Amino acid sequence: MPPTEEELQRYRRAREVLDDGGWVFDEFVNAESHKWLTSAVNDAKGREEAYTRARVATELKVELLRVVEDFETEKKLAERREQITGGRDGRDSRPN
Repeated sequence: MPPTEEELQRYRRAREVLDDGGWVFDEFVNAESHKWLTSAVNDAKGREEAYTRARVATELKVELLRVVEDFETEKKLAERREQITGGRDGRDSRPN
């Protein structure tokens, strides 16, 4: 089954963000991790905020990667199915 227009659009947007700005996530996480690790011991609120920002940025990047990987995996599976069936109504074209 070909992807819907919505799935294709989500894939394109996620791929574009990762290709053009994926490094921003890494830089942001590194900066927030540095703040978290080097903050004063008595600055629990600051440490917690830096940790939370780094975690959210990491989760956002992981979600974008998941969208891309799921789409690409589904595309490969569809291509493989097409190879196996030969495009003939789902019949297997492999020799018996």
